[in-house]
Amino acid sequence: MNTYAIQLVLHYQDTSPDDTRFAGFLKDLHGLAERHGISFDDYQSFRLSGEDYKIRSCHQCGHLTVNREDVRDGIENILPDFWFYVRRGKVADDIAFCEFCEHSTNVT
Repeated sequence: MNTYAIQLVLHYQDTSPDDTRFAGFLKDLHGLAERHGISFDDYQSFRLSGEDYKIRSCHQCGHLTVNREDVRDGIENILPDFWFYVRRGKVADDIAFCEFCEHSTNVT
């Protein structure tokens, strides 16, 4: 017998600290898994305050990017797969460049 393990990295952004769409999404995901005979075993999630963590899509490539100075205090130990996916870079209020695009365009 083969066992398939699935790990997804999903995210969304909203300006409201009271956004509740995740609850509905999770309910739909449970139903979808059940319809396909897939066991929904566990999930992890957290909300990152925009005041503490500036995260935007890279202006050049679109990859999710966090301001490198914001990554501190062991935050990478919480949901490490999310942090593995998110690139470090330079994020301002109006523009973001991931570590790869930042170097290729010499953004300072």
